[in-house]
Amino acid sequence: MIRVIGTYIVVNFIAVGLLIIFNGVWPRTITGWAMLFTLSLPIYIFEEYIGSKLFSGKISQTIDKSERIISGPRMAYALLIGIIYLVSMCIIYYLFKGFWHKHFLFH
Repeated sequence: MIRVIGTYIVVNFIAVGLLIIFNGVWPRTITGWAMLFTLSLPIYIFEEYIGSKLFSGKISQTIDKSERIISGPRMAYALLIGIIYLVSMCIIYYLFKGFWHKHFLFH
């Protein structure tokens, strides 16, 4: 049990570091730090799960029947998923803009 908790804490620190490095988000308040450490690993795991489902071999074969690894339809699908993700993140950011800026500093 202690090994599981220790692994969770180490992986959570890595997830927090990646979030800060790649997104330029820095907590301002204790609540911001608590949210960052509490939500970073579950959100990362959820995003990995969704990504594995969206880009699975089954969906990839449905989009393009060829055996090529890179193809136009697969690239278009990935671009569409990326645009949907970006738009949804922008909507979430603007809906909760006051809350985010109260607890986080954005670069």
